[in-house]
Amino acid sequence: MIEKMLSLNDYRPMTHWIEQYLVDQESKVSEHTWTTYARCLELWRLYLDSYYGETYLGELEWGHLEEFLAWWYFRHYMGRSYAEAQVLLITLENFAYWLKDKRIILENLWQEEEGQILKQDIKRVFDWNWNRALNNPPEPADPQCRIAQDTGWFTLSDRNDGQVRITNLLTAEEYICRIQVSIGSFLRPGDVFFGHLWRSKGKASFLDDQSIRNLYPSAAQKYFR
Repeated sequence: MIEKMLSLNDYRPMTHWIEQYLVDQESKVSEHTWTTYARCLELWRLYLDSYYGETYLGELEWGHLEEFLAWWYFRHYMGRSYAEAQVLLITLENFAYWLKDKRIILENLWQEEEGQILKQDIKRVFDWNWNRALNNPPEPADPQCRIAQDTGWFTLSDRNDGQVRITNLLTAEEYICRIQVSIGSFLRPGDVFFGHLWRSKGKASFLDDQSIRNLYPSAAQKYFR
C-alpha cells in the first residue's frame, strides 16, 4: 500500500508538493514566515523550471538541491544578504523534512553531512564577498607589476605553505602560484572562481584580493556550465 502511494506521489509535479506544503504550513506559522516560505519555494521552482522544465518528485535527488544552492543561486543572487541565504537554506531543509515526515518520500532529500558542509561553504563565500566589499584594495600604482597571466574559470586543487595549485577549467592548464594571506583565509581546495592569475615583474605567479571576481563553493564544480 505504501509503495503504491509513493509511486503515485513520484509522478506528481513539484508545484503540487510546494502548494501542499504551503497549505499545511499556513495555520502553523505567522503570515510573515508563510510569505517567506512561499518566496523561497518559488525561487526553487524557478530554478527547476529553468534547467529541467516541469519536474516530478520522483526525479528529485540531493544533487538538485546542491546545484541550486552552490551554483544557480550564487550566479543569479550573489548580491543578496547572508541572512536571506540562511532563510532559503532553512526553508528547503524544512520542506525536505516535511516530505519525509508525511511519508510522501522514503528518504530525506536533504543529506545531513553534505548539507552541513554546504551550509558552511555558503557562509564562507558570503564572508568573502562581504570582506571584499569592505576592503576593496586600490589598483597598483605600477601596472607593470601586475600582468594577467591567465583569465577564466579556475579551481583550487591543492594548497601548502603559502602556495596553491590551480587549474583552468576550460583549458586544463595547471599553475602553482603564491597566494595572498587575506584571500588565502577564504579559499579551500575544490572551490571554483572566476578571475585572473597574475604574474609579477619578477615572473612569479600569484593570487591576491583583486584576482577573484566570483567565488563559488567546492560543490559548484560538479555543476559548472
